[in-house]
Amino acid sequence: MKVGLALYLDIDGNKKFDIISNLDNTLELYFKDKSYDEDLEAIFVGFIAIRKVAGYENWYKPRKRKYTYHKVLKDPVFKDKTYEINKTYGCEFRLSEDDYEKFILSPEKESKLILGSYIFQVLSDLDYLCRKLKQFKKDEFLIDLEKCLKKNEYL
Repeated sequence: MKVGLALYLDIDGNKKFDIISNLDNTLELYFKDKSYDEDLEAIFVGFIAIRKVAGYENWYKPRKRKYTYHKVLKDPVFKDKTYEINKTYGCEFRLSEDDYEKFILSPEKESKLILGSYIFQVLSDLDYLCRKLKQFKKDEFLIDLEKCLKKNEYL
């Protein structure tokens, strides 16, 4: 199964790109040969690390959780190309203003803990996915996720 991060970063968030990228690579490698349901091939977590600016508070709101069994998308530029999304779960989160400041200003170790705790919190709430996939092994997934994050000092 593929587990990965989708990033939405501002200039300050880019300063922590290495920490985020390392976690993305770690998750991908750790979960690469694992399976928790035959109808789930990928989990993508959107990570929004953008400072809220007065007048633009509604920008970059996390989207609703979504499971896609199969969907074909047309390329907006190359009209003759299509892309498929199969057996994919996606969710997003945004750091609170306080946690955003801590994440940006803290040393690497503390920033890793903030990021890891948000990832674990978001992926612990899998009720939506469990309603869609009755055979999903939630407990096994969460145990593996916790092991992965702790082993790499994100929890």
